[in-house]
Amino acid sequence: MPTVNIYNKFKFYMGNNTIDMDSDQFKVALMDSNHSFVSTDTDFSQVSTNEITAGNGYSSGGKLLSNTSWTESSGVVTFDADDVVWTASGGSIGPASHAVIYDDTATDDKLVASITFDSAETAGDGTDFKLAFNSSGILRIT
Repeated sequence: MPTVNIYNKFKFYMGNNTIDMDSDQFKVALMDSNHSFVSTDTDFSQVSTNEITAGNGYSSGGKLLSNTSWTESSGVVTFDADDVVWTASGGSIGPASHAVIYDDTATDDKLVASITFDSAETAGDGTDFKLAFNSSGILRIT
């Protein structure tokens, strides 16, 4: 099961409204095996050197998350979005060992979370690379 880690400053940025969970746009980028979660990283530029190579259906900077939601129920706050799919065309996408979610609206593209996959994933030509989020949401704050 993939592991989701939240960057330290994300919580601060929510509190001071640098990141607006209700109206900002968020992206997810695929990362290679050189990426490792460093809780003190703050901006996408600090991790972008480990993004997989653009091409074959994958664009640099990743993909915009669709239908994001920020909800509360019984004291549990959940951030969620639709699953993300890249279709490989003209070659493979990957291998990717991680994904990084960041706020594409905030100045300097503030980091939200890093997802570590169980193993490196590749989508061969003509197949989908699907990032399926947990049915309970991308992240939950209790």
